[in-house]
Amino acid sequence: MRWIFDLDDTIYYPVSQVRENVLKLMKEKLLAEISLSEQAYEKTRIALKEKYRTNETIEAFAKEFHLDYARLIQETYVAGVQQTEIVGRQGLDSLKTLSGEKWVFTNALDVFAKAILEKLGMTRVFGKVLAASPACPVEKTHPDSLNRIPKEGINVFVDHNLVNLHIYHQQHGQTVWFPIDFTKDKPDFVDKVISDFSELSDFYPTEL
Repeated sequence: MRWIFDLDDTIYYPVSQVRENVLKLMKEKLLAEISLSEQAYEKTRIALKEKYRTNETIEAFAKEFHLDYARLIQETYVAGVQQTEIVGRQGLDSLKTLSGEKWVFTNALDVFAKAILEKLGMTRVFGKVLAASPACPVEKTHPDSLNRIPKEGINVFVDHNLVNLHIYHQQHGQTVWFPIDFTKDKPDFVDKVISDFSELSDFYPTEL
C-alpha cells in the first residue's frame, strides 16, 4: 500500500505565514540583484512569468537576468521556512510507524518541500517527494502529474483539499480527507475523514 500525502495545510500549517515570508524575501533579494524599482517589480514579475511560461518567479528572473537560481532559492524559499514557526498537523508523529510506503505529492518546489519536512523532523519518514522544479513542473491534478504515481497496488491519497481528492477518486485512488475544520460529513468520493493522522492506522482500503 502506498500513502500519498499533500504537503501544505495537510502535513503542516500555516502555509499562509510561510508564503508571506518567502514572498517578502523574494522581493528583497531580487530587487537587490537587479536595477528595478519597487514600483515596477510586480508588473515585471507577471510579465516574466508569462514570457518564460512558468509559475515560479525566481526561475523567470534567473533566466531573464542570468541570476544564480540555486542560491536565490536557498535565500528565499529555504530561508523563509527557517524563519517561520510551523506546526505539524495533529498526530503527525504517528506516520513514523504507519505501515506502507509514504510519499509526498505537492505543487511546491522540491527544495521547499524538503525544507519543510526537515524542519518537522520528518525527512526520513517519506520515501519519495514528488514536487516541482524547473525541469519537472508539477500541477498535481494534471494527468501528466498523476502518471508519475504507479498504478499497481493501492494508492491512498491524504489531502485537506476536496477538489484534489475528487480527481484522485476518479483515478481509482482511495481518498482520506483531513479538513482544516473537522466534520463527519463527507462527499461520496471520500473514503474516510480524519481529525488526526493516527486514525490512518485503522483504515483498510480495498483494491478497486
